[in-house]
Amino acid sequence: MQRVGWIVACSSIGAFVVGCATTVDPAASSTPVAPPGGSAPRDAAVSPPTPQPTPPPVAPPATPPAPPPSGAGGACAAADLATLTPCCEANGGGAHCLPDADVPAELRDDLEACPTGGRCVIDALITSRFASTPRPCTSIGGAAGACVSLCIPQVAMNARFLMQDVCGANERCAPCTNPLDGTSTGICDPSPPLECMSVSPGAPTPPPPPPPPPPTATSCCGGRATCVASEVVPAEHRARLAQDSCSADQLCIPTELLTDPTPRPCTIAWLAFFGDGSGACVSECIPEVGSQPLLSQEDCDPGFKCAPCVDPLSGMPTGLCG
Repeated sequence: MQRVGWIVACSSIGAFVVGCATTVDPAASSTPVAPPGGSAPRDAAVSPPTPQPTPPPVAPPATPPAPPPSGAGGACAAADLATLTPCCEANGGGAHCLPDADVPAELRDDLEACPTGGRCVIDALITSRFASTPRPCTSIGGAAGACVSLCIPQVAMNARFLMQDVCGANERCAPCTNPLDGTSTGICDPSPPLECMSVSPGAPTPPPPPPPPPPTATSCCGGRATCVASEVVPAEHRARLAQDSCSADQLCIPTELLTDPTPRPCTIAWLAFFGDGSGACVSECIPEVGSQPLLSQEDCDPGFKCAPCVDPLSGMPTGLCG
């Protein structure tokens, strides 16, 4: 059989032009070749092959999608607790250290910093990607509240003033309403899980907008106390507080009780002569302290009196010293 080379060219209007170039190599072919002037053998006839259409271009492989970024507001998948360092053991545990990049920026200041880096986050928030459905409870003064872990520093600091109610052993019932101004604390609002970030790798993440400034609370007792809605004050303590310059539905509470309720110790000199003179500095904005002639400033700051830890008449603890 003759060796035939086919040349296929495509014209400018897209039609196929087929040209045939035939070369015969006697030395390379076992098929008899007709002598000059003779006819070719019958079995040596060669039919031109049917032109084949040009194959369509192969599309380049698709670029694999970039993995979803983590951090800057939370990862797309919940972290494995087994790979994280436990924290908050002093308050019952149930929390682990999570890198700052995986903690929403607006929550970082409300969480305790871990010695190894990151923030101490409750396990339930880690496994749900910070989704929460607060468990309702009854807070101070019968106000509506939600169960919050003692791993939250502000809750642990005020644990002595918050009730457990239906909450777990390492939780306390925090109020839904801020006792200073009556605004929502946000504790009782459910939140959905964090969404995966949609920005391309390397693109800068826009900073969150600044939070609105907190409302200004009304002061009383010469600026040393704050007006608080009376409904959030436990009923057994309302009679011991004055209204002062507050509105009819408010009570005047020493500001230090709202910011840092830990009492400052002091010594009552005349009681120490008879025995135990230990006491605690209490604001004169509390009527029964300010009007008590047997109490004096002692080593407390101005505006405070040193009240005894133990009632000298009954020998019972006063509850002022923790």
